[in-house]
Amino acid sequence: MEINFIQTQAYIGFLLGASIMICIHNMIVSIISYKIRKTHASSILKIVFNFGQIVRNSGAVGIYMTPKVPTILQCAASLYITYIGNIISRLSLTAFLLWRIRQIDMKSKDWDKRICILLFVIRTAFTIPYLIFQQITTEYVSESETSICYYDYLNIAPYSIGGIVTDFLIDIYVTTRLILILKNANKNASKLSLNIRSKRTLFTAVTYWNYLRLIISFTFHLFAVLDIFYLLEEGPSMTVKCIIYILLSYVITIDAEIVHAIEGSTFIVNFLKRVHLFDVALIS
Repeated sequence: MEINFIQTQAYIGFLLGASIMICIHNMIVSIISYKIRKTHASSILKIVFNFGQIVRNSGAVGIYMTPKVPTILQCAASLYITYIGNIISRLSLTAFLLWRIRQIDMKSKDWDKRICILLFVIRTAFTIPYLIFQQITTEYVSESETSICYYDYLNIAPYSIGGIVTDFLIDIYVTTRLILILKNANKNASKLSLNIRSKRTLFTAVTYWNYLRLIISFTFHLFAVLDIFYLLEEGPSMTVKCIIYILLSYVITIDAEIVHAIEGSTFIVNFLKRVHLFDVALIS
């Protein structure tokens, strides 16, 4: 049975609400992580990323939950909240991925640092036209006798595509660097003692975890391209995107915990206890 317009709106609102709640939870987990760890830069980027996700999804809820006849001002407010959240989450994701290379390979060369900075600056530059060149109107939906906010994404397609292409280049660059780092680590491991080899095994596991994060990040960027050209129906598109938002929030937030879990450290036990106590406090 086909669902109607109102049911689709309600369903998407539920998905976005679930994404917001999970991102709020993960942002608080990141704040706890910031307080108990020395890796403050990573924790700050995790907090900023989850905050951006919350802002973006909250703006999207506003777009879907507008009055029966929304004004241009209401549509513009929801749109810019969504775009600002999207920019925050994408730039913090970019910074996080590039910073991860620095953490894994502390002896990275000057050219590596310059490439990372250049990629980040280019990605940031594409966000400015994204906010300026917008055409916002309302569109009447006869099925439900309501008007909805309509945004001409094709108007900003060149800037959107430029930013997304940069995102893909960053993913490819980070993946290439990780492959080279892993290759060198495995080459060195064959010459090391058993104890150090076990550390290399941990290093390999951490690197593969980074690959998983890159795959989800790549999918995240791919769906941004599909949105520009309306290649998917709204319901299925939002379902997959919300799943990606949730997965991305988790793989960004818990990456250090995965490392400690692989390592068998008691740190993860203490960390999860803190998170559990926070969850209990929320429920009560």
